[in-house]
Amino acid sequence: MKRLIIGAMALGLGAATLCGQISASPERFSPQAAGYIERARAMSSAGNFAGVIDQLGVLSTRLTELSPAEAEECAWLLARAHYERGSEECLRLLIDFRRDYPASTRAALADCTIGDWHFFHAQWPDALKAYSEADRDRLNSDQRLLYDYRTALAMIKTGHFDEARPLIRSIAHSPEYADAATFYTAYLDYIRGDFKRALEGFKRVPEGIPGLDAGYYIAQIDYSDGRYGEVIARGQRLLRSNPDPELAPEINRIVGLSYFKENNYDKATPYLQKYLQSVDTGADHEALYAQGVIDYAEGDWSGAASRFELLTDDHSAIGQSAWVYLGQCALKQNRPSQAALAFERACRLDADRNVSETALYNYVTALTRGGKVPFSSSADLLENFVKTYPNSDYVSDVEAYLATAYYNDRKYAKALAAVNAIKDPTREQLAVKQKVLYELGVEALSNSQADRAVGYLRQAVDMTGGDRRLRAQASLWLGDALYDCERYADAARAYEAAIDGKIKENLPLAYYGLAYSQYKREEYKAAAANFARAAANVTAQSGASSSLAAMKQDATLRQADCLYYTGQYAEAGRLYDRAQAEGGPEADYALYRHAVMMGLAGKLDKKTDELAQLERLYPESRWLAPALQELALTYEEQGRKTDAADAYKRRLDALGGNVDMDELLRMADSMREAGRSEDLLDVIARIHRAGSLSADEAADIDLYEADALSDLGRYGEAEPIYANLAANTSSLPGSKAAVMLAENLLKQRDFDAARQAMEEFTEAGTPHEYWLARAYIALADAYHGLGQTSLGREYLVSLRENYPGDEPEIAQMIDSRLKSWKQ
Repeated sequence: MKRLIIGAMALGLGAATLCGQISASPERFSPQAAGYIERARAMSSAGNFAGVIDQLGVLSTRLTELSPAEAEECAWLLARAHYERGSEECLRLLIDFRRDYPASTRAALADCTIGDWHFFHAQWPDALKAYSEADRDRLNSDQRLLYDYRTALAMIKTGHFDEARPLIRSIAHSPEYADAATFYTAYLDYIRGDFKRALEGFKRVPEGIPGLDAGYYIAQIDYSDGRYGEVIARGQRLLRSNPDPELAPEINRIVGLSYFKENNYDKATPYLQKYLQSVDTGADHEALYAQGVIDYAEGDWSGAASRFELLTDDHSAIGQSAWVYLGQCALKQNRPSQAALAFERACRLDADRNVSETALYNYVTALTRGGKVPFSSSADLLENFVKTYPNSDYVSDVEAYLATAYYNDRKYAKALAAVNAIKDPTREQLAVKQKVLYELGVEALSNSQADRAVGYLRQAVDMTGGDRRLRAQASLWLGDALYDCERYADAARAYEAAIDGKIKENLPLAYYGLAYSQYKREEYKAAAANFARAAANVTAQSGASSSLAAMKQDATLRQADCLYYTGQYAEAGRLYDRAQAEGGPEADYALYRHAVMMGLAGKLDKKTDELAQLERLYPESRWLAPALQELALTYEEQGRKTDAADAYKRRLDALGGNVDMDELLRMADSMREAGRSEDLLDVIARIHRAGSLSADEAADIDLYEADALSDLGRYGEAEPIYANLAANTSSLPGSKAAVMLAENLLKQRDFDAARQAMEEFTEAGTPHEYWLARAYIALADAYHGLGQTSLGREYLVSLRENYPGDEPEIAQMIDSRLKSWKQ
């Protein structure tokens, strides 16, 4: 098509050029303007466009005055000369000409020439724009034909196919353009997908016309219609006839693919390879796929895989099939996981049902060879296969593997249902069932469903012909499940079965579980012996884990406990001492137990020393919190309030707030008595989060909170709490709150508010005489602050004479004020 356009344009240049041959005249040799113009005309007709530019340039430098007609002609000749010389300057000159001479007969030609410039430079949108601006009615018939032809081609190049069709039709009557019209009408049918009409049109185009190579398109249509023999014959003729270099790769492609479709791989290969070698990037996927299949058929697994890998982003049937071949290549190279990954991807694309079916079966094959796909659910794929292809020849194989797939995906309940649905399970499938039962039991026990765990694990243990090691392992877990169900006798029998399994690594845990089962049944003598065996079996295993080492120490301590319960105190003490001296994970427990025993013996100082030692030596101990509680209680018992408050604070830090309400209330009292306001607020916050309180407890805690806030100078936060409590002046917290609220107002020098609050309180009255006395003192302070000191003194004198209580602080508060307020 490119060659045809260029030829047609060259053919039409004469028609597009307004100036023809001009005969010589006397002015041709005149030195005046007319002479230069005459010489420019003659040179333009002779094709000497450099001379045209030179003559008009001389005329311009002489500043010769031109007539309007001469100026227009000069502008036109200069623009055309630059155009013919291929100078982009012509665009500016043509645009200026169109602007300066819109009524000129050459204006339409100027637009067309602008379009021609863009046309021959493949600037199709600009060409189409210029042609659309030309006044077609001002062109002659030959010019209009050329204009319509070039406009139509610019439309085709810019994708305006429907708009191009009537223009192509309009030039079909001209002998000069008839073949081109036939070709491009067929081409437009081809673009639209009407291959039947396109083929009829292309066959009417004579062969050998440059640029109108219909054979290429006929070959393409034959290929799309499956006429591979005709494609091969025509394609080979085209390749032999010195084909267009731009079209030769495509002919190689469809000839190679045609041979491939006819299963003639030997003849397909050279054509496909020529095509693939001619394109750097963006190779046709069908050609890549075909060459990959040929490589695979020839046993070149790596070469085939490199082809197919280029198709992995293709979501069509070709891409799906490429994934299958990639999986097959991986299997051939003994890479089952890579193969499974490829087959799974092919299954999920689902562009072709037959390919999906084959891919899924191959996926199962890869899995049976040990393939694994990270975080993929093979069971879901197999389920979908059975639902989608119920009549497939592969269904029985898929169903047989489904239980294993569920097991691999950790879908144990479905795995058990799948294997139970098999009428005559194989030995391998029964082995899967035992593993599934074991995993279900472990899973249930891990989720605190001990009863369910017992059912599953019992079945795993009782399976005839099951795996011996797995049976022993299941017995161990069965013992744990029965122990959690508090069926200690049955648990002991399960642990004994695990011991009988003679799995060396199971023995420490089995003896340990057996000993605890006996311990729970108060069979302390037998339990002591088995705790000793558990510890001995840990020692016998080289490189025991840290968890086993901890279990060994716990077994030693429990052995010591059992010996204590059976009256063997000396041996128990020796084991406690050894556990502590070894510094193992439970040395802190041994020290804690000893400290508590010191307290029970009345040796409180020894108890506090050892508890403090535990805190110092084992700051991360799980016994630290109970040790600190014991320490705080012991300090309280000794009257050491500050030490008790410190111990409570450290216990809070150790527990992170997991303290019951009674202890929190006790801590609040301790913090308050020790004057630890910040710590008291922390405890109160924990109390509020911990749950509900009785009305009296809530009032006391609110009062503690307000007092602590006041001590810290946070009066704005304390006041609403005091105000809420003061609403009930009959209660002790309410009475105190009312007075404390007034005292806070006094500290903030809000004397009038304090006065008002205390007048209301004293008028309402309260049964708590101490706080009523404090209220009168606060009222006196308010009057003093307001400058009414004499009135304040009268209240204090009256209070001193009439107050029935004997609290020394009341008398001291009255006397100190009267002394400082003397007139």
